[in-house]
Amino acid sequence: MTSEQPARAPEKKIWTRARLLSAALVFSLLAVALSASCNPTDSSRDGSKATPPDATPSAANTTPRQPNQPPQSAQSAPTPLPAELVDATLTTLDGKSLKLSDLKGKVVVLNLWATWCGPCRREIPDFIKIQEEYAGRGLEVLGVTSEDERNTAESVNQFVKEFEINYKVVWVDAKGWEAFLAPRYSIPQTYVLGPDGNVIQKFVGYSPQVATMVRDIADRTLGNAAK
Repeated sequence: MTSEQPARAPEKKIWTRARLLSAALVFSLLAVALSASCNPTDSSRDGSKATPPDATPSAANTTPRQPNQPPQSAQSAPTPLPAELVDATLTTLDGKSLKLSDLKGKVVVLNLWATWCGPCRREIPDFIKIQEEYAGRGLEVLGVTSEDERNTAESVNQFVKEFEINYKVVWVDAKGWEAFLAPRYSIPQTYVLGPDGNVIQKFVGYSPQVATMVRDIADRTLGNAAK
């Protein structure tokens, strides 16, 4: 006569269908959030880990945004650029000095970027096209890199050649860089400055629509200036 074996309790599945779907959703949202912007405070300009003590989280870093949604705009009306940025000394790849005040009278598209930033790399071809389209029409694209020229000059120069960038790429010191980024410490960021040097619009994060909106602003501003 055989003794009855006790019934085994059913094994609980750790990865249920609901949990798998939830995990997939979380990963997809993280991917979208990371694809829109980069956080340049993860590493300082001298290569060490650093975060500005008064850094405020960027909405582009914390809020997922689909690539076809409008870019975040931090500007609704022209406002003066802080004096420390107007007179900040920028250094071109060939070692020349440049100030934004030197570009008054032009529409300036100022893009904050880095070679290691994926979203920055995706939008560079748009700025190359804009520079080509508006050549001789009173518009200038200016790329301000987050990297320190003391130890990245070679890699930045190589990047510019590889991408065939046709606009000026410059460095700015750490104080100027933080002033450009504030209050949202993420890249890319794009300023559109009017001929008077005031900020017409500022975009935070990457979106294909940034280029379209920059063109609209440029056409409207340059058209008004010609009248």
